[in-house]
Amino acid sequence: MGRRGSSNTQYTHLRKLHRSFWGRWYRMNNRHRFEKAYVDVQVHPDWQGDAGFVQFYDDMGLPPTNAHQLDRINPFGNYEASNCRWATASENSNNMRFHHSEKGRKAKLAVANGIPKTTYYDRVRRGWHLDDACTIPTRFGPHYRKRIL
Repeated sequence: MGRRGSSNTQYTHLRKLHRSFWGRWYRMNNRHRFEKAYVDVQVHPDWQGDAGFVQFYDDMGLPPTNAHQLDRINPFGNYEASNCRWATASENSNNMRFHHSEKGRKAKLAVANGIPKTTYYDRVRRGWHLDDACTIPTRFGPHYRKRIL
């Protein structure tokens, strides 16, 4: 039994009070063990163990909404206070490692040009040059209609 105010008591209290928040912390701590994409990602030692959950709570606070996810600002960095934030699902997915590659940046450009992502990826799969795949309008898109009229 921990004494009153100890990290073990705080851990138990916070875990019961914020179950979904605890689940996010738990998955973050175990992600590198079960997902191949996270093998080289480490969790800061201050965020590990029962006391680590309390420190994680102090550093990050609760997410603004239940829809917010834990996101690493630098997708190549570790889980630590200076590299984590609460982000929406779209912000989080746009910050994936893939989106920092040339192919990923061009996918964003394609969407900005009115080309659906599926069309862009299909073009790349068929061997199109990345610049052409993200800039040449589709036959049925808004750019095509303007040229016909």
